[in-house]
Amino acid sequence: MPRGPFNLNQMKRILYLHGLESGQGGPKVDSLAASALVSAPDIDYRQPDQWQRLDEMVESGGFDQIIGSSMGGWFAFLLGERHGIDTLLFNPAFHSRTFEPEVDFKLDQSLQQHTVVIGRRDDVVAPAPTVEWLAANNVQASIHFEPEMGHRTPLDRFQAWTEAVIFKPSEDVADKRAAK
Repeated sequence: MPRGPFNLNQMKRILYLHGLESGQGGPKVDSLAASALVSAPDIDYRQPDQWQRLDEMVESGGFDQIIGSSMGGWFAFLLGERHGIDTLLFNPAFHSRTFEPEVDFKLDQSLQQHTVVIGRRDDVVAPAPTVEWLAANNVQASIHFEPEMGHRTPLDRFQAWTEAVIFKPSEDVADKRAAK
């Protein structure tokens, strides 16, 4: 990943949403923070006010990208659609959720670009129904399978995908932000 010094106005602004059973921070957030301004809130998806809290955070945050894993991937997808922000999703919980979180948003038509990374060995959010859900909802997605990955995303694969999708050297962040 690129390393500093950086002009803060040219750094990407990323919102990272952890999974249901994961916590705030950790090596993935640390690796993002080496090259970007990262917000990684502690989220209890079972609390009814979490959608509103995250929605307000995105509304005021000026994020360039939202990354989410599992339940965080579901929220990242919906927030990206609502606010016009592209996403990077790891094993998103489009289906097979253990509960339905309170979300005040209904997807009518998918308009954003989503990069979806699916672990072929995921035994929590099965790969085939994920692909079926994306197709059934006409989601614009670039789908990538990780043959050896299960539900949890290893740090090296997370870093490889964030490097490829988010930290593309040809993209001028300041120009993209100005166009919004």
